[in-house]
Amino acid sequence: FLDCPETKDVVRVGTISENPYRDLSRFCKELKIKGEILERFGGLVSVGICENTVKENIALVGDAACQLKPLTYGGIYFGLQAASILAACIKENRLEDYDARWKKELAFEIKVGLKIKDIYNRLDAHEFKKIFALIKKHKDLIERRADFENHSRLVFEMLKKPSLYSQAGYLFQIFLKKIL
Repeated sequence: FLDCPETKDVVRVGTISENPYRDLSRFCKELKIKGEILERFGGLVSVGICENTVKENIALVGDAACQLKPLTYGGIYFGLQAASILAACIKENRLEDYDARWKKELAFEIKVGLKIKDIYNRLDAHEFKKIFALIKKHKDLIERRADFENHSRLVFEMLKKPSLYSQAGYLFQIFLKKIL
């Protein structure tokens, strides 16, 4: 949810969920947000790798080009990176290179996020508890190595720690079952 005051009398509230209207109503009720709903808007958020983001002299950037994090739906960082790549392609008069260049820079991170999201969506409550217990136990590693913009860095850092294997053996089994 995003709660962003526009004026002292107007607040924008949004949600990304399977049932946004229900969840928005629940959110407003929990926070005791009262007043008239001025507008409701719904749409799809495309997640993945768009096949082609350039056609003739038109290029897509940001969420229109699926340049967002699959776990958080955040798109500012990837969108700004892609915009910079697009600007360089335009400056070099090489617009046709944009699609391949942004994918070289961002596609791996998006694909890792999609895998993690797929696993996340398949976990049950017991598995979540195990994961969060492990995360809590190793919060120092997360604080030192986690990168909010590049989730794969933490995954690979954890894989470099053999001491985690015995503690996380059960979780690795869960992940392997979910991935395969």
